[in-house]
Amino acid sequence: TVETNKRSIIVCKKHDIMVYGSLMFGVPGEKIEDMEKTVEFINFAIKNGADRLWSFVATPFPHTQFWEIAKQKGTVSGDMDTSALSHHTDRPLLLDDDIDTKEFFDVYNKGKKKLRIFNYRLILRFVKKHPLEIISMVVKEPDYWIKRMYRQLYTQ
Repeated sequence: TVETNKRSIIVCKKHDIMVYGSLMFGVPGEKIEDMEKTVEFINFAIKNGADRLWSFVATPFPHTQFWEIAKQKGTVSGDMDTSALSHHTDRPLLLDDDIDTKEFFDVYNKGKKKLRIFNYRLILRFVKKHPLEIISMVVKEPDYWIKRMYRQLYTQ
């Protein structure tokens, strides 16, 4: 439950255990109010010391329960190109029919924005704490680190 997750964050941080979390938006049966609560949970997790958080649009991949639900909804089929499926999508395939896509993306993007700001702050703190190590890593493997920083800043 949300309350169990909140208590877990507090207990982990009390005992100096790192907290990482992955959040999904747009799962079957989820209402806009539930998604708003996920955004509230993001606020709680950040305020209470979560170390890393990210979010995704729930995505039906083959051979999963989500796939079967999406097949029943008619949003996926066995003969489609599944390589195009992504957690970062502009077409949520599992939304209930009564959820407005624009309203979904308004809430989803609100959560993503909070996480992007959170990630910026994490990166800045790390750079301030380890400037020489950062410079050394980037000089040794610039392509890798530039791509990784881009992913961290712009795709989360």
